[in-house]
Amino acid sequence: MRIIIADDEYLVRMTLVSMIQEMPHPFEICGQAESGEELLDLLPDCRPDIVLLDLRMPEMGGLEAMRIGKDQSPLTHWIILTGFSDFDSARESVKLGASDYLLKPSSAKELEQALHRVAKMVQEQRNLLQKQFESNLNAAFSGWIDPALARKDTFMERAHYTGVSFAIDSGMEERAEAFHQQFFSQLRLEMEAAVSESFYPALFMLPNGEMAFIGAWLPEREEEGSRVLRRLLRKLEADVQARSGKQAAVTLFSTGVCLSLQELRLELNECSRAAPLRVTKGIGRHWSKEQLVGQHPEWLMELGQLWLDLSEAYKAHHYLAYMKTVDRLRQHFITEGLHSLPQPVAQPIEEYACVALNRRISLQGDEWVRTLYEIGESLLQHHASKDSGSRMIEQVISYLEQHYACEITLAELARDFRVTPNYLSTLFHQTTGTTFVKYVTRLRMMQAKQLLADQALQVQQVAEKVGYYSTRHFTKCFFEFEGCSPSEYKKKRKLQDLH
Repeated sequence: MRIIIADDEYLVRMTLVSMIQEMPHPFEICGQAESGEELLDLLPDCRPDIVLLDLRMPEMGGLEAMRIGKDQSPLTHWIILTGFSDFDSARESVKLGASDYLLKPSSAKELEQALHRVAKMVQEQRNLLQKQFESNLNAAFSGWIDPALARKDTFMERAHYTGVSFAIDSGMEERAEAFHQQFFSQLRLEMEAAVSESFYPALFMLPNGEMAFIGAWLPEREEEGSRVLRRLLRKLEADVQARSGKQAAVTLFSTGVCLSLQELRLELNECSRAAPLRVTKGIGRHWSKEQLVGQHPEWLMELGQLWLDLSEAYKAHHYLAYMKTVDRLRQHFITEGLHSLPQPVAQPIEEYACVALNRRISLQGDEWVRTLYEIGESLLQHHASKDSGSRMIEQVISYLEQHYACEITLAELARDFRVTPNYLSTLFHQTTGTTFVKYVTRLRMMQAKQLLADQALQVQQVAEKVGYYSTRHFTKCFFEFEGCSPSEYKKKRKLQDLH
């Protein structure tokens, strides 16, 4: 927590500095001011989390400095230092938004307790803003809102971004799920520790079913934001190397620094299209967009995609799809004249097969083709006894109808049914004729129409009841669905009820 101490008495400032430095909590004194004017000069660059502010300072008093300072640094919390004679002024400061106040002179224990109380408020505020940012970013990538329509002074519109997408490879869904849960739980902890006024991380699922981590920072805090991002990426790389092995592996794909959401979306899409190259370049590593995009021939990309298709069919126990993919893979070798692969390409594929198919396969000669056919034959028995996909979708729909107001992701449902998100997405669309997101939106809108008929409920209440964090987002979705705003719909229903 970054702190500025503003008091015109040098001895008081030094006493406060000494007490804070001896506290076990990681408080950082980023500036000292002996007047209101000096405090206001420090605010833009320091961006403190907390200001310890003396009300009695020469020229510009503490209250006036606080009035102006709250506009300059709106997320800063203020702790007022006051004497008994200034108690009325202290109460006025609370009306202005002060988080706490201390009577002078304060003991080290009183100061520490106040700082801990306010630090908790700061963290709660950060977490709330980070969740709101993550929700808005998720909505933007899902196509629910148009980023170009957002206010130009919002964090989301002003920020610079770097994105990292993830690919988890494993031959068994149980292993992949355990790996997924451990890896992303740890990442969440790292993200929470990295949240600051100028740096927001986000973690959500992209429309293609991949998980993405986004780091965002304000342009004026470029150095600090880049430093935090680099630290997080180093931890991610270390975690990838520590966790990846014979049972599962995670591969990272990172964009460059993007100056807008539109640029970020484009670069993440490029990373996604290049993701099959991990099969031929190496899984369990961190690849930047520059290392992949435009650097390799198309046949290498197609080769990687065929092995990914083979793995998906294997995990889903789809015998027919698996065997057809083996045929396509064999034909690809013939068409491209790949009688023998160079070792830098063959070795990564063999490592991928060991993880994704649970078998050691040598690409020397034609033995690998026979081995793949043998693996396929082992899927026949499971394929014959497997529940039909339509029964699975029936269960998904039943769950959605009961939990449409919750934060439901296709990835979570896929995990519950022990299938891949891509498989469940495709099966859902084939069965219902629409996408998962559109189906959930329709459920919410139909329920919203029933709730809006209740004139006692406000639009904001209805939005919350059907699972929308933002009333503006709900209004946009409702308008696209019904052709009018929620308020207009309430008026129509009211007139209908009167007649």
